[in-house]
Amino acid sequence: MVARLTLTLGLDAGGSATKWALCRAGVPVAAGQSPPLTAPLLHTAQGPASLQALQGALPGQPSAVHVGLPGLSRDTAAAEAVADTLAHALGVGRHALSVESDLDLAYRAHLAPGAGVLLYAGTGSVAYHVTRNGQVVRAGAGAF
Repeated sequence: MVARLTLTLGLDAGGSATKWALCRAGVPVAAGQSPPLTAPLLHTAQGPASLQALQGALPGQPSAVHVGLPGLSRDTAAAEAVADTLAHALGVGRHALSVESDLDLAYRAHLAPGAGVLLYAGTGSVAYHVTRNGQVVRAGAGAF
């Protein structure tokens, strides 16, 4: 019997759109964009519709999900509540879904801790740095 490799879904969620990539063994097999998704949006009438559109766009069922979501910090009560909601909506076990701030996700995608500063300018603006020991230093936009 051949082992079937699992699908992992990565989400870069935001107020304009949600970009997603579905990967098998770390290799993208599909990617796309779906409607906006933010923590506050999940608790409105638009939240379920955004999640349904995302699910409809996916060509396969993920077994693990990682989400970068604006307005959240990893390991907070708000992040845990959002993770519970997303795990249920996407049909994955809660242990298979992780959530972090979109700024953390962007920083780690491009820089190693201590290596530089992420500058983000959208609706607001922020300068974001992670020190070598993991401390977050930021200027601009309100704290999450």
